[in-house]
Amino acid sequence: MFNILAYPPTPEQLRILNFISVGGDIWLLCLRLVTILVLVGAIGLWMGIIKQYFGEKIAKLSGLLLLISPTFIIFCLGYPLLSVKIFLFFILLKLLDKFNLVFFGFMIAFLIFFNVIVLNNKPAIFNKITLDDAVKEVNYRFMAEDSLLFSMEMPLWWRRISYNKMFFFYKEVMTEIMPFFDMESLFFQEVNPMGQKSVVMFYWPEIFLLILGIYFFNKKFYHRNLFFIFSLLVMALVNYIFSEGSVFVRLMMVMFPISIILGVGLVEIFKNIYLGGLVLIVLMYSLGINLHDLNVRTDYWLDNRPIAYQFWYKKMADLDLSKYDRIQISSVVGNSYNYCLFYLGEQCNDKKFVFESFDMSVDSTIANGVYAGFAGEFVGKRFKNDIANNWIEISKAKGLKMVDWTNIRDTIAFQYGNDIGLMIKE
Repeated sequence: MFNILAYPPTPEQLRILNFISVGGDIWLLCLRLVTILVLVGAIGLWMGIIKQYFGEKIAKLSGLLLLISPTFIIFCLGYPLLSVKIFLFFILLKLLDKFNLVFFGFMIAFLIFFNVIVLNNKPAIFNKITLDDAVKEVNYRFMAEDSLLFSMEMPLWWRRISYNKMFFFYKEVMTEIMPFFDMESLFFQEVNPMGQKSVVMFYWPEIFLLILGIYFFNKKFYHRNLFFIFSLLVMALVNYIFSEGSVFVRLMMVMFPISIILGVGLVEIFKNIYLGGLVLIVLMYSLGINLHDLNVRTDYWLDNRPIAYQFWYKKMADLDLSKYDRIQISSVVGNSYNYCLFYLGEQCNDKKFVFESFDMSVDSTIANGVYAGFAGEFVGKRFKNDIANNWIEISKAKGLKMVDWTNIRDTIAFQYGNDIGLMIKE
């Protein structure tokens, strides 16, 4: 079972560690401590900003709701660059003298720049804007109709009304935007009904605080702060569109305006000490339950690719790699070289290290070496991901010796199976 504090580094953390040419668990811990400080500083800035608009009580409650969210805990442990983005965003917001359209446009430009340039995101919206996806779908629809046994009797000009690039441009863009308004992703991740790889953002009982908060926000703060809230929501939408990754990463910016609404609801509830105490107990219970679940099932909620690399390289560290002519690590699920630098250091630059996928089901000869990969790479991938249960015995028949193997909870390399192994050929 993987403990959340010992979870292997994320690709984002590796970018930073490799940039400063360091590796190992100590440096990873240092990076996580710095990330915690950055995020705590960001929450402090946020509370100062909200205090100006909504008062001290709502500012403190908003900050508290953000701090107890497992999303922020995960950001501390695995997303240093995203934490810096939040910090810089709030610094810019803090420098604001008057919230106007010019500053609003500047903040949107900052979010797009950071996502695309700094984080190297390749958002799908770019393919929609350039009509690439629209052209492909138009061609696909016409080919599908032309292959029908009974052809369409409607004239071509009529079909062009709905089957054209601009229509599908609208459809594709709306497909990217509409998931942003999904309350399921924001409040019900404990149940995780959609099978998403996403941690809890807000606990499901807080949906009642949202309803109450909307009512009192409209009653008490409507004229004074509606534009501020609306601007934050639009910025969050832009951030969502121009980002990629897990749901909680893309929806991260929407947590801030929602936390204000929740804070408004909490202020009204705490006017009754008994009801306020009950809500506080529910929130603390939700925090405890979700932290426990996140700790014992970390590999269920988070990206499992780092687990595969951690397994391979820690097993390699116990071997005398100088005995082998070839050391090949699968690249099916990402850049295996960066993880090699973190776990094994400069020896990864040796020419005998090969960072690419392999297929031993078609290789007639297997060189002397160490091979780290998925079951499907040793016995051949399968279209339905139904790798034979005896893949280890099949591999041994080829002269391979198993060092160790394990099972990944979720399929991270479809068609290659859920088992990963480290084998040697002597």
